[in-house]
Amino acid sequence: MGTERAAGHVHITFELPALAAAELAATGLPTTFYAGPTGEPRSAILESVRGASGIVCMLSDRIDAEVMDAAGPSLKVVANYAVGYDNIDLAAARERGIVVSNTPGVLDNATADLTLALLLATARRVVEADRFLRAGNDWTWEPDLFVGLDVSGGATLGIVGLGRIGLAVARRAAAFDMRIIATGSRASSPEAAALGIRAVTLPELLAESDVVSLHCPLTASTRHLIGAPELRAMKSSAILINTARGPIVDEVALVEALRDGEIGGAGLDVYEWEPSVSAGLLALPNVVTAPHIGSAGIATRERMASLAVQNVAAVLAGLGAVTPVDGDAPGGSAEPEASADSAPTPVVPREFPWSEGSWTTPPAASAVDGTDLLVTAVEGSDAWRTTSYGFVHDTEHALLTPFSRDSAVEVEFTADFDGEFDQAGLFLRIADDRWVKAGLEFSEGSLQLGAVVTAPTSDWSLGPVPSWTGRRVTIRASWAGDAVTLRAHVDDEPSRLVRVLPFPPDAVAWAGPLVSAPSRADLTVRFHAWRVTEPDAALH
Repeated sequence: MGTERAAGHVHITFELPALAAAELAATGLPTTFYAGPTGEPRSAILESVRGASGIVCMLSDRIDAEVMDAAGPSLKVVANYAVGYDNIDLAAARERGIVVSNTPGVLDNATADLTLALLLATARRVVEADRFLRAGNDWTWEPDLFVGLDVSGGATLGIVGLGRIGLAVARRAAAFDMRIIATGSRASSPEAAALGIRAVTLPELLAESDVVSLHCPLTASTRHLIGAPELRAMKSSAILINTARGPIVDEVALVEALRDGEIGGAGLDVYEWEPSVSAGLLALPNVVTAPHIGSAGIATRERMASLAVQNVAAVLAGLGAVTPVDGDAPGGSAEPEASADSAPTPVVPREFPWSEGSWTTPPAASAVDGTDLLVTAVEGSDAWRTTSYGFVHDTEHALLTPFSRDSAVEVEFTADFDGEFDQAGLFLRIADDRWVKAGLEFSEGSLQLGAVVTAPTSDWSLGPVPSWTGRRVTIRASWAGDAVTLRAHVDDEPSRLVRVLPFPPDAVAWAGPLVSAPSRADLTVRFHAWRVTEPDAALH
């Protein structure tokens, strides 16, 4: 990458993580970036984007009509390095035919992790206790010293806006034996029911919850969703957690409620006038604060950047964005809701370049050989969760890119399998504990065709295919509605059905080639193709 502008360049308003920078360089697109210690000043953005064909921006960058006009008619895509997009004027982009994309799905778990961290730190008064010790206070163990909410003692968690992140929070809260209630259309979904979540109205949630956690979009209707009346409706001991968007909460009212004892505490990662934080909040002992770090995990930030790069590359190659924002949405969101009944976006069949996607775990080696990709696995690499063996392995080598409902993904490969549990094929991922792998595996002295479905523990099925040894194999996953159909064939022979499995219609999923070698160090797989196509017309 460089800082010299070329016609139709892509401008990045920050310094990309190394892996994403390499992916962008591999596209051959001319690029410029801002390498200052803080965010790029607006005046610099207006100059940097002149003649740009694409912009990769942060949520702190306001991309409005002025910026778009400064870029001029060459601007085709704005890729936001965030899942929310309230910093981008969607109406202005739509008027100018500019595609806007975001990074949904990749930061769900990281944000859920921080939500639980804030919840536990606030409930158990960890930061207060830390400050007390650092101040040099004399102390001895006392029955009431920094006593807080016993989260695992039957506390009720209320999730406002049960989407992908909210469900990730719920899965973590369930491990603490919390009672969970929620608002939103997904609160009545089968996945919510499986976690024991009860759907309630917002007034019911505020009255019943010991902890209220916000995960709803920021729109005109949710701005100040939590104001003085809502805070008064909460228990006086209740805790408010916000990792969504600051303006969802009336910050002035929150300071007053905390100061006057109307609620017990707050854990905040976002603020109404971000990056400014109310002085009143910072002065209160019952508030835990963080500077908008919900997605600040190394792997998460790399995946976000990679997805932003993939969106720019796809649009500038004449294809649709990988994760486009709905241009008719009313505004940005912390986590835009998707309807399971919404009309599917037409699939543009295409071959993925091997430079596209991100590895879940880097292999021992990978290299492009002509039109093929050669991948050598690390000894001990595998994907498995708990069932029978008791261990959790998440060291598989999977090259993933977003996988959309009402589409199909295929991989073609050849390999020589002779190590126990050698495996290659296709990997589908929703979350760390929600994934599918399908393909060939060497087991009990024979080549097998099968699948492992994990949700959250692993379920394994296999069938022998000894005649497939050394031949060209295609594994296909077709996602339509609430199910994925897995099929496989060898050379030009007819496809056979491997498995049909439930798959959440509103999930954000990833898919791509898979290699693992649990028992040897020299398994190399040659991948011939990786493509997206239209879904299967019917099961049979």
